[in-house]
Amino acid sequence: MGNFSEAYSRVRTTIQTKKYAKEWQDFIDTEAKLKLVLGVDAPDVNHGEALDKLRAKLDKSAKKGLLTAFTGNGLDEVILNACKESASDLKLGEKAASLKMLKHLYLQRKVGNQDIWIYSPPKAYKKWVFQEVQGDDKPSKNKLTQEREVYSASERRVMCDALQEAAAWCQKVGIRLNGAEGEEAVRRWFLDSAATAQNLTQALDSLRAGFKTLDTACRSGQLIFSDEPGDRNSGGWKDWAFVYKSEAMKVLYLQGAFIKAGNSGNKTMCALTIIHELTHKLLGTNDHRYDYDGLKPSATLPFAKAIDNADSWGYFAADLVGMLSDSDRKRVLS
Repeated sequence: MGNFSEAYSRVRTTIQTKKYAKEWQDFIDTEAKLKLVLGVDAPDVNHGEALDKLRAKLDKSAKKGLLTAFTGNGLDEVILNACKESASDLKLGEKAASLKMLKHLYLQRKVGNQDIWIYSPPKAYKKWVFQEVQGDDKPSKNKLTQEREVYSASERRVMCDALQEAAAWCQKVGIRLNGAEGEEAVRRWFLDSAATAQNLTQALDSLRAGFKTLDTACRSGQLIFSDEPGDRNSGGWKDWAFVYKSEAMKVLYLQGAFIKAGNSGNKTMCALTIIHELTHKLLGTNDHRYDYDGLKPSATLPFAKAIDNADSWGYFAADLVGMLSDSDRKRVLS
């Protein structure tokens, strides 16, 4: 299992086809209507409250268990008992892992239909949940009790703020590309000395269409921000973000540098990072150069590469909407 889409698909299949204990099956089917949130292409924003109901029931049941006969923190027993269709049901791994994954999936909502899904698994997880929780043995029970998440509640709100900022940039860029300031910025970030008038027209057309696509995605309710436990535990946490271009769903994996910037109030770099990664995911851009390499169009970064370079798109947007300082522009265009 290598990405969020694969784990989500497995959760969806499990919740739709497997049977839980009667009380919990009734809760899944009737009270929470959990199956409705599990859309084919992405979780359904119209039913995000089902996940809140699941968290509330799990937490309430665990607290009740601590006052009776349960051991541990109660959550392991609650989840495993919820998975037992009958006393002889021993195939609990997939069902338990599915409930655990959904417990850590959030619909983060902002005013104005700015919706995003955030998957924030326990920090203790080094692999995807189905690899961590495989049965009702002691290791699986220990994993089920882990609750401290990779992203805190305040960090999830910062992510939503960053997405809102990125969406506003995309809309402004679309408007300003029709004026002289837009053409000037295009020349600055994409046209090398050998570029032609045809290249300028091509760049304007590509950018107009591209930022329209990005704007739509930012407002779609289908974007997912997720941790990638394997990457995080193998050294990737020091970086900003990444995507899997071939992944079925629109998932951006946010890493430690993004979180650090967000916590320090650097919304510009967070929004720029979202745009950078979305151009990879939705427009197929590549990483020919990063900001620290210098993004000035040149013989080594000609038009064909600049217009295909994700960081060039991100910094172009920041510049055109007035979020790039003169010193940063000079530094990055060195």
